[in-house]
Amino acid sequence: MYQIVSFISFLKFLIYNHMRFNDQRYYKIGCTKSSTFALKIFYTINTILKLDNLQDKFLYRPFSNLKYNRITIDRSLYFLEDCIEFSKEEKIIYKNEKLKSEIHNARNIINKLYIYVDKTNIPAKESENVELGVRMKRTEMMTVNDQELSKIIYWRQPFHWNYYTNHKTSLNIRIIFKNNELKIVKQFR
Repeated sequence: MYQIVSFISFLKFLIYNHMRFNDQRYYKIGCTKSSTFALKIFYTINTILKLDNLQDKFLYRPFSNLKYNRITIDRSLYFLEDCIEFSKEEKIIYKNEKLKSEIHNARNIINKLYIYVDKTNIPAKESENVELGVRMKRTEMMTVNDQELSKIIYWRQPFHWNYYTNHKTSLNIRIIFKNNELKIVKQFR
């Protein structure tokens, strides 16, 4: 009996193990489960973005519409971008410019149109919606001068960070080595 129960729990582990949402050490470059998980999140978000933009073009909307929290979304998008850049093992993702463009467009829409506000507080009138959205985006930019990327992106090795600082200067990344610890800060303008 014990062997049957342990075999069933082992099967459950195999089936559900790849869907761990709260595990901060889940993403790993070159791991097919990680990229499948990130792609699932990305395509879910991308579908929601398309539906939102068909209904209400250029109106601000609550972040809760996107189904995932901001850190999960940021982590998944950064991970997919890294897979496109570094993951030679995954032929479908590696150097996929179309996917890279879709990720870039999704990130732009999220950054421009989604705000942290309750759904019930979003005004239906277009002028009131825009006024609220602009006000909230201003306060968001003032309160967040920099974002520590090392808390969001944990899978990159120092050579990955060096690649981005050497080749992608538009990212405004500052790398600090303090007490033998790597701290990466993204500066906003």
